[in-house]
Amino acid sequence: LAHWRGEPFGELGYLDEARSERRRLSEARRSLETLRLEAIIGDGRVASAVPEAERLVADTPDDEHRWVLLIRTLELAGRRGDALGAYERARRRLAQELGIGPGPELVAAESTVLGTPVPAHTGGPTPLIGRAELIRGALARCDTGGPLVLIGEAGIGKSRVLEDLRRRLRRGGVTVACSACALHPDTAVATLRELVDDLGTPLDLTLPPVEAFLDAITRLTESGQGVVLVIDDLDRAGPTSAAALQSAAGIDGVVLLATASDVTLLPRELAAEAVTVEPLGRTELMELAGLHL
Repeated sequence: LAHWRGEPFGELGYLDEARSERRRLSEARRSLETLRLEAIIGDGRVASAVPEAERLVADTPDDEHRWVLLIRTLELAGRRGDALGAYERARRRLAQELGIGPGPELVAAESTVLGTPVPAHTGGPTPLIGRAELIRGALARCDTGGPLVLIGEAGIGKSRVLEDLRRRLRRGGVTVACSACALHPDTAVATLRELVDDLGTPLDLTLPPVEAFLDAITRLTESGQGVVLVIDDLDRAGPTSAAALQSAAGIDGVVLLATASDVTLLPRELAAEAVTVEPLGRTELMELAGLHL
């Protein structure tokens, strides 16, 4: 971490490979910074931990775990009022920027400071507010066919919309396969294997991986089964997965629903409708805040 300087491969920003590697390295740095803070707290160096926790929260204000570490550190420092203030800052941030309420870990951190029992987590999601029109449009797209990509900056809430769509489609009896494109997958076809596993369809192992994936999808559609492929972070897909998903989206009976932060990294030949996920409006934020008062 001490040797980190500037933005990785900044001079090669125009190359897709450089952008993908830069994001991978940035994510690795983020994880290491969090681990370092946890080690400082565990070592009892509270005086050093407080400013470090504040810095990390300022860098990534949508990272709930970092807020939890800040709250814990402030409590250890005997600053319970500041700890509760940090919880409130986190709650407002999540509501205003992401349209969600605090997760179980954050709620538990507040309860610990207050000395009250930790609320039992029901497992149910926070109601999705302000996205009804977006949901209706995406569901209509599933009826008419054609790829749909939800575009928005990280943390805007597009993954939450995608998850809501997945649940609705499965409740409606639609065959859905889900995956998320990792920054640094184990193999070039990891995303494709996850999709096939989710479908529960056997692969023809005599075929190359991409052909086997397309063959499995085709067999389902030819049996009269429509398939919805739900892909988070499509802009992270490597060339192999991107080409296969692009081909799959062209099969009759297949609908591709995806999210992306960087539209320029999407497969160039993917004729997808891009829908921008906008921040919540004032009315929606007030409604959401009312759920968590």
